[in-house]
Amino acid sequence: MDPALILRRLVIELPRYRYSFRTEANLHAGITKVLYAAGLAYEHEHVATPADRFDFLVEGAVVIEAKIGGSLPEAMTQVNRYCALDLVQGVVVVSTSQWARRAPTARMHGKPVHFVDVQRQAF
Repeated sequence: MDPALILRRLVIELPRYRYSFRTEANLHAGITKVLYAAGLAYEHEHVATPADRFDFLVEGAVVIEAKIGGSLPEAMTQVNRYCALDLVQGVVVVSTSQWARRAPTARMHGKPVHFVDVQRQAF
């Protein structure tokens, strides 16, 4: 599947759901359910290098990085490292932080980076 189509699909599908995110593991569990429902192949906790482990590698090309804390500069530093890798064709940062609502779509190393703000479950 074309990485641009994967990115578009993730940016549409991920915010359609509400998530439990008391811990990052809870958020990962929710993302896993969305990927499964969307029929997208993924690897959870993909080890890309000794220093870099992606939360999800989708269709062998797009990284999903889940953040329940931290700052935008910290996330951008991590995403910049990921985008420098040949394997990575794009990144989606899924966050519960307010900065994700304001973060613009960006390009790093010529690769698209999207931010998705997710909402908490009501119950």
